[in-house]
Amino acid sequence: MASLKRTIQMDTLLQDSREHFRKRMLKKALVAAQIALDFARKEGSPEDVFTTCILLARIFSVNARYAMNGLFYKKAEAFLEEAESLNWVPEPEFKVRLLHAKADIKGFQVKVNEASEDLNLALAIAQKNILKEEEIKLLVSYAYLEMTAGNYEHSMQLSDQALDTFREFFDYEKNKSLAAEVYTQMAQVLVKKADYYHALEFGQLLLSISRELNDTEKEINALMVMAIVSATKANYKIAMQYFQEALVKSQNIGYQQSTVDCLINMATIYAHLYNYDDALARYNEVLENYRSQLDDASLIAIYNNVGNIYASKEEPDVAHPYFEKALILAEKNNLVPEASLAKAHLSRVCTAQGEIRKATELALEAAKSFNELGLINGSQINLLNLAELSYRQGDLDQAAELAMMGKEAAEKLLDDSSQIKAWQLLAAIFEKKGDFPKAHTYLKEFVKRSEAFSKMQLNRQFLDLEIKNALREKQKEIEQLTKENEYQALLLEKGDQIKKQNDELLQMNEDLKQFAYVASHDLKEPLRMIGSYAQIITRIYGDKLDDNAKTYFGYITEGVTRMNHLLDALLKYTTVGKSDEEFEELELNYIVDIVKVHLKVLIEESGAQITVDELPDVYSGKSLLILLMQNLLSNAIKFRKPDIPPQIHISASQNDEFVTVKVQDNGIGIAKEHLDRIFVIFQRLHARSEYEGTGIGLAICQRICQRLGGKIWVESEPGKGSSFYFSLPVHPLES
Repeated sequence: MASLKRTIQMDTLLQDSREHFRKRMLKKALVAAQIALDFARKEGSPEDVFTTCILLARIFSVNARYAMNGLFYKKAEAFLEEAESLNWVPEPEFKVRLLHAKADIKGFQVKVNEASEDLNLALAIAQKNILKEEEIKLLVSYAYLEMTAGNYEHSMQLSDQALDTFREFFDYEKNKSLAAEVYTQMAQVLVKKADYYHALEFGQLLLSISRELNDTEKEINALMVMAIVSATKANYKIAMQYFQEALVKSQNIGYQQSTVDCLINMATIYAHLYNYDDALARYNEVLENYRSQLDDASLIAIYNNVGNIYASKEEPDVAHPYFEKALILAEKNNLVPEASLAKAHLSRVCTAQGEIRKATELALEAAKSFNELGLINGSQINLLNLAELSYRQGDLDQAAELAMMGKEAAEKLLDDSSQIKAWQLLAAIFEKKGDFPKAHTYLKEFVKRSEAFSKMQLNRQFLDLEIKNALREKQKEIEQLTKENEYQALLLEKGDQIKKQNDELLQMNEDLKQFAYVASHDLKEPLRMIGSYAQIITRIYGDKLDDNAKTYFGYITEGVTRMNHLLDALLKYTTVGKSDEEFEELELNYIVDIVKVHLKVLIEESGAQITVDELPDVYSGKSLLILLMQNLLSNAIKFRKPDIPPQIHISASQNDEFVTVKVQDNGIGIAKEHLDRIFVIFQRLHARSEYEGTGIGLAICQRICQRLGGKIWVESEPGKGSSFYFSLPVHPLES
């Protein structure tokens, strides 16, 4: 009985450890496995000790890989030595697992030849003893090892072999964990081979399986594959959402290399979108927090990218040291293409700094390397550097020749900014030569390309704005999922109360739906009938009606139209804030831009001039905030002075809790005794013949502000215009 109890305890501990390990909760996995090992050493069999030692070796091996800490590999190797030293002759399956664990540790330490030997030996045992599951896992590890060594073709062959074996011997539904192993490797090697179509296919399959299995690392791998494929197709918004999710999950499990990869990729995308601030923030985060995890090749790329950003921002003094660091590292590692690119960049910033002699030396050195390397990235930059230096030294013929070569190289390398620089330089060269027709031709092309480039930059900046909003939503979604377990306990405790409240809310929603139906259908139907019959009578009997009768029928038609407008406004007032719209962080300037588009015709017809300060962000519902701002701006335009174009200015102030927005106009103003009435539903201060409306617009504004957790008020004097204020929370509402 004691033996059975011990077995159950061992099995439970190992099961818990494996479950935590799959979720990459490494500390919990380690604790459970260590307790299991204590049990096994005292009272268990050699098989128990062996199995637990292999599990602990895997945990420490992954911990070493995540934390980039070689000491953990030493601990992993110690557990494997204990497993190997047992006075026990293991079955072939256990021998394979021991060799596999050894190979993985050596592979992560980049001991490729030693790892290959262990994998080949393990594969021979697995194939001889028909251990198909172990064979597939070994093929996957071997493929990964070859991929990290840059042997993509062999890696692809091994991956295909693993996939074929899985499909032949295993049922997918019963072996999803094994399928996830194979799909992970297939997706990764397909990305390395730039076969993005099939990489996407396996990435999607892997994402679905990993989430079903709650396998965090494989989910991160799938997200990275999906992100990279999306980025290569310039689907930056989707790519950034995948990178953001992968980043959060990598940080949660302490996977530093994956964290670095996400940050670098996100920075690169931001740079492509000309969002230099966010790009620099992520590059700097990598350099400050993960410097020790970067190899020299990655550092060179980051230094060149950061330097290029500062050069594009016309800050050569800041760019210079980054290019110098890249050059020093590239020359130290004998990386000729990277060193040549760094020299080309340095020559460019030295020219901007006025260090012409140094710029010339660097450009000539780079030119020698590029002549041997052929057309690669940096060639176009260096040719244009040499062209500009020749131009400055007065050698216009050589400058023209080099500039033309630089333009052609930029076209082949799809470098738009270098092409634009080439056209500008050619225009300046031929103007100085006195060949004004050619100078004019090049100048026209420069202007044309610059305008197209500016338009492209603007489009990407709009896309960057969309990405920011999308990432906020993704972050909220991730945070919500993270807190789900905490909320679950609270929901269970408050279950009866919540059910009662939900029932009441459902009933209120049903009543609201019924009102909406009555307002939009039952009440409108008789109005439509009245209006239709009034028009029929007027059309059929018009010649028999006197002037008074025609006037009366006109009143009927006008009343029907007004009643329809009133019902529409009443419905809108009643349903404000009843949607399921999520609150999010919104840029007020962006909201104002949207409203100006909505009111474009009214603005143009009235000649309104709308000026807007730089406004802060707020947490709000997007559609509600748009409706609020639209009502206030349309009111400011509607209640204008005769023959005086509306002048409207939007500004804001902020404290720790609220943003207060001010919409100021030069309209007719409001008398002091009416200031309290204007937010009351159906209150009108003017005859309909003077100003159209239902008297509900400002009541809707007040209702929106209440829904958003703020308030609205007005300051005004007759003849001097009005200033409407509304406040909104800076941070999300607690409830």
